[in-house]
Amino acid sequence: DGSLSPMTPFSVPTGSSGTPAFIAITPSGEYAYVVHYGAFGDDIVQFMIGTNGNFTPLATAAVSAGGSPVSIAIDPSGRYAYVGSCCWNNGIFQYTIGINGSLTSMTPASVAAAGTRSVSIAADPSGKYVYTVNEETDNISQYTIGTDGGLTPMTPAEVPAEVRPYNITIHPSGRFAYVANLGSDTVSQYLIGPKGHLSPMNSAIASAGEGPSAIATIGRLP
Repeated sequence: DGSLSPMTPFSVPTGSSGTPAFIAITPSGEYAYVVHYGAFGDDIVQFMIGTNGNFTPLATAAVSAGGSPVSIAIDPSGRYAYVGSCCWNNGIFQYTIGINGSLTSMTPASVAAAGTRSVSIAADPSGKYVYTVNEETDNISQYTIGTDGGLTPMTPAEVPAEVRPYNITIHPSGRFAYVANLGSDTVSQYLIGPKGHLSPMNSAIASAGEGPSAIATIGRLP
């Protein structure tokens, strides 16, 4: 009937001394990744998801994520992972996902962000583009995904958002992006162009009530 009930066990330890900030699951539903940040742990804990839905740590339980990771996105192919950082000088960390689900840093391990505090990150449904929301600089970084999974900043590298953008979602059609702006009580609305560039819709802003901090889209357009 769609109702929720606790699994057994009810929870699993992450094995990290950092603060869990975000979680992502591969499109296949086989693996999950939890990013942690803090003075005692900046890492990504890796899990296999069993047929009963329970998490089991991978053989390599965690991988390093540099400074203060706070967000993670998996590309639609399930081959690449991208992690946003709270720290202005750390950029976006990029990983390949192995056949056993384990993450391996790409070369280079990170690319520069076009703003500060990349608190939310999303890959578009085509697997060609990645977008990060930068809370402190009120903008959105935009990247193309290369054939090896590496990110390259678009030109321009960023587009403006409202005050304290906090979360981004891409419509399943790949045609639209929406950003919840925590500081301005609004949602920014963007068109995604043929080459992935974001541009404001004619109605660029929608009211969203007080302090919107997360947003999601579902369904398809005709």
